[in-house]
Amino acid sequence: MRGSNLKIIVFAALIFLAVTIYTYLFMNSSSLHFEWVTGICMISLLLFYTWKLVRRYPNWYAAYMFDKNVVGLRKKVEKPRLFFYSIFLPVMVLCIYIILKAPSTGRFLNDILLNSLFITLYIIGLVFLDLTWKNDFESRFIPFAREIVAKRGYEFKSLINDDSLGSIFDSLIRCGFLEYLDDAIRRNDRQKFILVFKNGYYPEVPLFKMKMDNIQTHYFFDCLKENISGLDLRGYLKIFFHDRRNKQPTEESIRASKSKATNEPKRKDELDLIFNKLVKISDK
Repeated sequence: MRGSNLKIIVFAALIFLAVTIYTYLFMNSSSLHFEWVTGICMISLLLFYTWKLVRRYPNWYAAYMFDKNVVGLRKKVEKPRLFFYSIFLPVMVLCIYIILKAPSTGRFLNDILLNSLFITLYIIGLVFLDLTWKNDFESRFIPFAREIVAKRGYEFKSLINDDSLGSIFDSLIRCGFLEYLDDAIRRNDRQKFILVFKNGYYPEVPLFKMKMDNIQTHYFFDCLKENISGLDLRGYLKIFFHDRRNKQPTEESIRASKSKATNEPKRKDELDLIFNKLVKISDK
């Protein structure tokens, strides 16, 4: 991560240096020509990337409104692309406005630095917009952005450490509530299990296929939420899939089964053992 940050800093510094040289040479020749040429280039590039985004939406909108198949719309890619556009497009418009409309400070060096700063900011925004159209945007940049977002906030939060999360996963396998025939898949899912609760974000589809009835599910959820702050039953069903007659149970069906139950969950002692000796993060 440090290497990536250093590359970004060096890249931004090189852009600023090149822009400063360009600005100095052009403004030293003619400030008016600098504003017009630079402004026209910035506006043209902005219009190109804006058109590149919006040109497909009329067809998608028409297909949606007339109940047709929306061809080519990939939400997993389009939503992150719109997110980047919503941030950098207004910044780029502001940069153009400042280059064209901001009055001179009266000092040549200050004008060079001010213009260079906003042109650099514009170019950085342009680079990010261009990245959203690269072939590896989905495979490389979207996961990277999600990782950054995950570090800034969460939808739920684990109160136990990574070893304890791994212990829960291992105990579910030992008790037969989770089953794996492939050890490589098991190791990969164990890491996913830890990351889901560590980062506090729901996966796009449930990841872990549990072998529990509704009453066991409710009891396991009750035990789990004591160690996961902010987790509710609806969120739980976004993480775990309970294969009951090839159909995921609903929040309502699980609660209904719990309310009708007259006995303790089957294998309650084993479920209790899963949550023994967990280490709270605050206990470190």
